Formats: sequence, C-alpha cells, structure tokens
Amino acid sequence: MGESMGESAERILSENMSGLEQKRMYVIIDYLHRNGKIRSAIAAELLNVQVKTAGSLLRKAEKLGILTSDGKTKSKIYLLK
Repeated sequence: MGESMGESAERILSENMSGLEQKRMYVIIDYLHRNGKIRSAIAAELLNVQVKTAGSLLRKAEKLGILTSDGKTKSKIYLLK
C-alpha cells in the first residue's frame, strides 16, 4: 500500500488503528484515489458494515489528519487530505 499512501499516513494508521480498522481504511483510501470523495453510506457499502460503523472510521481518520470533510451529517463528504 506504500505506493498509494504516504509513509507518514501509513505510520499514523499503524500507530492509531486496529488491524481491522487499517484494512478498512485501505479500502476507503483506494476508493478515494479513484473517486475523489466518499460519504459514510458509500463507505458502509464498500466495507459491508453499518453506516454508523463507517462514519466512526471516517471521523477517526479525519481526527488523525488523514481525511478532511465538507458538509454536515448525511450530506457530509470526506476527501483525502
């Protein structure tokens, strides 16, 4: 995954997320590289999890500085920082 993510982002993931969260984030980051933006509902479909679970992961990635967001609640989109 080193080619599509910077080393610092990979380090942040490995130091602050569980193995399962990291695996899920790689799926989201891959999607973001191809599509530019993602919503919680799309992430939930990609990961086969509830929207609440996907939203928590996206918010955590935002707090860690990996993602940035725009909008509020259901219309909120996340972008790579």
